[in-house]
Amino acid sequence: MSMFKFDWIVPSVLAAGPIPSSVEDVRTLHAEGIRAIVSLTEHPLTAWRSFSAELFASLGIETYHSPIEDFGIPSEAQANAIVDYIDAMQTAGKPVYLHCHAGVGRTGTLLHVYFMRHGQSLRQAVLSVQARRLSCYFHMLSETQRAFLQQFARQLSV
Repeated sequence: MSMFKFDWIVPSVLAAGPIPSSVEDVRTLHAEGIRAIVSLTEHPLTAWRSFSAELFASLGIETYHSPIEDFGIPSEAQANAIVDYIDAMQTAGKPVYLHCHAGVGRTGTLLHVYFMRHGQSLRQAVLSVQARRLSCYFHMLSETQRAFLQQFARQLSV
């Protein structure tokens, strides 16, 4: 039995958590219906874990790497591209797993962006994330990440 823990943010669409650390974790994600993985870590899964591209291909899991430094922030264009990818996977019927290393800061930042891009205010996004993945709560994010989200919210309201 896998000890790998993650949260469904939007059932059958988007899940989030820490980096998968074993082939068993990847198989758990697959068994839960995940068909695409978005990695926010500095290096792709196939580079710094013992995962091969063949493993993901054999399971029918697409991988998308969009590196963000630990405790860092994406560019606005990068954040939008990640949400666009998640939306494209939803259209294709492929649930997405979003992760950084611990599944808190970079992941939490992108979860807030996701909800704002889907019509929520920053305040609503904070509540949505808090209800679904408490470890990604707004006040758990770095000051830089919180400032990015405030700026992103202002850009959306222009």
